[in-house]
Amino acid sequence: MGVPVIFKGANAKMLNSGALEFKDNTIIDTGTGSPEGSVTAEIGSEYLDTTNGDAYIKETGSGNTGWTVVAKITDLPSAVEDRFIPTLGQTVFTASSTPSGDAAFALYKNGQLRVLTTDYTRSGTTVTWQDPGGETLETDDQITLRYNDTSVSSGTPFDPLLLNNHSVDLDGVNDFLAIGATVDLQFERTNAFSFSFWFRPQTTVTQAIYSAELTAGTFRGVAIRLIAGKIRFILTSTTATNQLSIETTASYALTQWQHVVIIYDGSSSASGVTIYRDNASEALTTITDNLSATTVYTAGIRIGSRTDGAQPYQNFVDDFAIFDTELDGSDVAELFVERAYTDYINLTKGANLIHWWRMGDGATGSTIPDEIASSDATITNTLSAIQSEAP
Repeated sequence: MGVPVIFKGANAKMLNSGALEFKDNTIIDTGTGSPEGSVTAEIGSEYLDTTNGDAYIKETGSGNTGWTVVAKITDLPSAVEDRFIPTLGQTVFTASSTPSGDAAFALYKNGQLRVLTTDYTRSGTTVTWQDPGGETLETDDQITLRYNDTSVSSGTPFDPLLLNNHSVDLDGVNDFLAIGATVDLQFERTNAFSFSFWFRPQTTVTQAIYSAELTAGTFRGVAIRLIAGKIRFILTSTTATNQLSIETTASYALTQWQHVVIIYDGSSSASGVTIYRDNASEALTTITDNLSATTVYTAGIRIGSRTDGAQPYQNFVDDFAIFDTELDGSDVAELFVERAYTDYINLTKGANLIHWWRMGDGATGSTIPDEIASSDATITNTLSAIQSEAP
């Protein structure tokens, strides 16, 4: 049985009250108590009373009357709330036992109430998402699913290992992630490769985000720095005299999650580097462009500092992935929309994903597992770095 709903597209603005208002002037809102006589809205608007779980749709009238209860959403503990990106016919969750009775669902898009429905199919312990209100969900919608049935809420959410609910928070003093010497990360200047990661920087001081390089002499290897708030990609044979160094023209925002993709085509040229921020190609400034000799570095790697511990990075980093190919704009878009439900293995270029550290999800103690290979990262100098924070 489905609840009559209006499932609206993405053209909406946020009101001061926190409600979403759409082009047809309908709203989606939450509050305490009934909206009848208190919430003014157009017919077709939706409202959830968070006090007792009554879900309303404005069906008739004008002003603040005409609200009708269409579902009862009860028992909404945050412990059974999971973010994911659903597709039509996807298994939403598998319950620990066969659910009894009908569980009503409330869906929230980016934190705002979007859909009220009981439209699903169930076979034994498996519940499959169906088409809510006659509309399919967009693949880039960040969705929160809340459900109320006792048996269901004790079940296992869909693909829990792929829900992105954690990240690593480094202190900017002496924390870092250590990775042993890894053959397929010993990049030569003629190799194409790409990096993807989320980060939330705290300060503009020089910080090492990724370091696979010598820290004296030639400084040979690969490095990603944050320098004066700008991302710099460095591929070195001998520092300054035989090196490729490119940085973003614009600075990155502090205390804000941002997605970075660095792409190198193996050409040994500045023109072969592309950097994306939040799915948009960045303007770049060339620092040095005279690379012509080997860049192979064969020792251990660090995320969050140089390999000698200098230039420590401060604040959050998440979903650090490395590909042995040159990604393109469509690949970057895929990575960007996977921020809440991370399934990098099934990306178009998933076969070229050689390392992926999810930074907390699936971690054990101080070990951040490599989801693709055996190059696990070890959190060094703190065991409290994993946080319930994600893009």
